[in-house]
Amino acid sequence: MDFVIRPFRPNDIEAIIDLSLLAWEPVFTSFRSVLGEKIYTLIYPDWRKTQREGVKTYAEDVEKVTTLVGEVGGKVVGFLAYVIHEADKTENSGKVGSDKIADVWEE
Repeated sequence: MDFVIRPFRPNDIEAIIDLSLLAWEPVFTSFRSVLGEKIYTLIYPDWRKTQREGVKTYAEDVEKVTTLVGEVGGKVVGFLAYVIHEADKTENSGKVGSDKIADVWEE
């Protein structure tokens, strides 16, 4: 099967949110381990909800953000969202907001 990269479509949102949650799960598991339950819960009461909202807002901001998805057999298996700051054309002019490729495709 071919890997296809294409622009984000609104119906991709749940797939890229799910990939984002998969990508960040180990990070927040580590935070919980390092911080302990009490401090972790104070700082990150519901990181999944915050992540869902952030990815949705970012991906849907089509005027500022370019979001691309990777597809295999019609299934979204990866994504990348980025911004290029037009006013600052230096090495710091871009920002990758989020990216992930499904573990099944990484093999």
